[in-house]
Amino acid sequence: MVLSNITVPLLGLVDAAVIGHLEHSWYLGGVALGSTMISVTFWLLGFLRMSTTGLTAQCFGAEDNRSLGLVFLQGSVMALGFALVFLLLHTFIADLIFSLSSASEEVKHYGYQYFAFVHGAHRQH
Repeated sequence: MVLSNITVPLLGLVDAAVIGHLEHSWYLGGVALGSTMISVTFWLLGFLRMSTTGLTAQCFGAEDNRSLGLVFLQGSVMALGFALVFLLLHTFIADLIFSLSSASEEVKHYGYQYFAFVHGAHRQH
């Protein structure tokens, strides 16, 4: 559990260490902004993992296999639903968040590229 919790911020940390050697600071700012967006998205959806774990433990302790299967099904459907919504709206969400940022245009540009690349959407902004 601890290992899985540190992998998402670790991605941004490693990228920042590599990008920090480039000549302009806006590259590093872009990585920081993009990786922060990814980390926040991951942590905002952490409630699903924690609630599913708690409900699963309760059903397992009560030896209620029917409820255990239902919790699995509900958690899976909710995870797929959130994933679908995010896949459909990630460009809109990124545009909204970057428009609210007070970062320079260069930092926003490289942050958007980082965010889009990590999520597999290679659209030029």
